[in-house]
This record gives sequence, C-alpha cells and structure tokens, in this order.
Amino acid sequence: MSEAFFKDLERMDTLPERECFGVSVLYAGDCQSTMEDLLCPKSISTDFFEFLQSVGQSVELKDHVGYHGVLNPSNCNTVPYFASRNVEILFNTPYIMKEQSLEGKDSDKLPIASEILFKQRKELFLASTYENHATVIWVENLIAVENLVKYVVSEVAPSTTVAIIIHPHSSISGMYNIRLLNSLGIIEDNLSIGPLNDGMCISKIALGVLTTDCQKAYD
Repeated sequence: MSEAFFKDLERMDTLPERECFGVSVLYAGDCQSTMEDLLCPKSISTDFFEFLQSVGQSVELKDHVGYHGVLNPSNCNTVPYFASRNVEILFNTPYIMKEQSLEGKDSDKLPIASEILFKQRKELFLASTYENHATVIWVENLIAVENLVKYVVSEVAPSTTVAIIIHPHSSISGMYNIRLLNSLGIIEDNLSIGPLNDGMCISKIALGVLTTDCQKAYD
C-alpha cells in the first residue's frame, strides 16, 4: 500500500463523524439597529436568553470535545450546542463571548471601554460565523424587518442565505411570530424550512425545539 493511501486514512480519521455547522443568533431592539446595537445592545430581554437555553445544552468549552468552530475557552466560556446521531450545531451569539481585559486601556472611561468591547465582539463574531448560512434574529419590533435582514447580511453575517425572525407576540404572552426571509430581505410565498413556516405563531415551549429542527432540515 502506498504512502498516499495511509495519508488519506489519517486525513479521514480527523474528519468529524457527524455534519457540523454553526448558526448565528442576534438580538435587535428594532429594525433600525446598527452593527453596534446588534453586537453590544444596551439591554436584552430575559425571554431571549431563555430561548438560547432552549435550542440546545450549554456546554463548557474547556471540557467540550465536540464541534466548537473557532470558539475556545480563551474567548468564550460556554456556548449553546445541539447534537444528534447525524449533526452537531453550534449557536454563535456575541452576548456569551468573553470580554477581554481592559486593564491599561482607560477602562474607567465608559465610551472607550464600549468601543473596545464592540471591536472585540465584532472581530470574534465575524470570525466565528463566516460560514453560517442561517441567522436567527430575535426582533422586538417588526417594522421594516426586510431592511434589518438586508443590513445584517451586508454588514454582520454576509454568508447568510436565510434569516429566521422571531418576534414576541404583541398581545398574547408566551407566543411568538415567525418570519422567514431570504438573504435579499424578501419574504417568499409559502416559504418553509423543516417544521417552520413563514407567518406561523408558536408557543414558548415549542420555540427552541422547532428552531433547532429547522436548522437540521436547512443545513
């Protein structure tokens, strides 16, 4: 047997046994949000963080042996992660990324500290999501959502081919509106991905499970 054959075997041993991919997850107070608003929002609803906990288990990267993309314990302590017999899904969101020390960088001056945090999150988020084709955007206000999706695709998550919009129902507590848009910010007729259909309204209990099932079907 040739040396090339054994090299191919070694290469195959390094390949993951399951399909691995990442999903970008962002929070937007409204559809006029800038990149800084998206990566460093002034406030985030507790419902959003509960949603993050529902899409998969929170794994400690220092002990995690599965798929982790470019994330590691130096830039992130824990990350939402889902695994089945066939796939591994990492949910990349800037709000769980570790803040680097601001010591010696005028950390007592809030504007400067905020600029440094934004730069850190921008670099890491763009590096960790450059191959993510699906982006989940939690939006508190749906007005002009098409413009938000186009902005996210052009500036924040350029590899996005589909955006899954989650919007808390304005009058029914615990219910969420789902919109599915393509990378051009266009709502296609009868668009569906896995169990999610554009325009559907689902309960908080089902939100995380259906979103994860949608990612498995899409990728």
